Amino acid sequence: MANDEVSTRITEKTISNKGPTHITRKERGWQMAYISQTLKTNGYVTRNHALSMYITRLSDIIFKLRNAGWVIDGANDPKYNKFGEHIGTDYKYTLKKLPADGVMQSIKNTYKRSIR
Repeated sequence: MANDEVSTRITEKTISNKGPTHITRKERGWQMAYISQTLKTNGYVTRNHALSMYITRLSDIIFKLRNAGWVIDGANDPKYNKFGEHIGTDYKYTLKKLPADGVMQSIKNTYKRSIR
């Protein structure tokens, strides 16, 4: 088997079952699609969850979604262990309002402009 075939199979691997399974890492803009779908499904996304999916520029994606009409709030979310002791914080973005219909096309155009 050629190295190209192996790398293609690895990059086409479907994203984990924690989120939308129809988005693959090979697609251009998969990170924005994954975050927007996660916000729609769960109502929130945390910084650590994004990092676990190898999405390091979450704030940039949130910025683009906000410019496209999404209303998203962000705040520190304290974490506690099983004894009730504070062990740290995670940043949590919460979806307050979805944009009007047809705005997803606007998001795609925003993404295309940003990668040129």
